[in-house]
Amino acid sequence: MSRGELRFALLRAVKAHHLQVRHGIVGIARTSDALLAGSGAGMVRAATNVAMSQGFAGALVAGNDASLTSSGGMVVAAGNRLELYGGGGGVLFARSAHVEDATVPLAIARHLTFSGHSRVLLTTPQAVALGVGFGIALAAAASIIRRWYG
Repeated sequence: MSRGELRFALLRAVKAHHLQVRHGIVGIARTSDALLAGSGAGMVRAATNVAMSQGFAGALVAGNDASLTSSGGMVVAAGNRLELYGGGGGVLFARSAHVEDATVPLAIARHLTFSGHSRVLLTTPQAVALGVGFGIALAAAASIIRRWYG
C-alpha cells in the first residue's frame, strides 16, 4: 500500500508510505509517515514523523519527530523531537522532548522541558544513578550469597 487512509479498521500488520488510521486497531505498522487518531497500535515504526491523537501504542518509533496529543505509549522514541501534550508514556527517548500536562515515569533526552501539570519521575541523570545503585546492590547481594552458600 503506497498511501493508505483507514477508518474503523482492525489490522494485524500494515506497510504503507503514508498511513492514516482513524478509530482503528493496528498490530504492527511500518511506514514513512503516520497519523493515528483515536486508534491503538501494538507497534508503529515510521521513517520520518508520527502524529497521534487520542490513541495508544505499545511501542512508537519515529525517525525524526513524534507528536502525541492526549495519547500515550509504553515506549516512545523519536530521532529528533518528541512532544507529548496530555496523556502519558512509559519510557520516552528523544534528542529533545517537551512534556506538557502529562505523566512520564522515565524520560531520556538531551534536552527535556516540561510545563503545566507535568510529572517526570526519572530524567536521564536520575536513571543513570538508579541503574548504578541497583548494580551495586545486586553485586553486594551476589557476594553475600556466594559467601554464605560457598
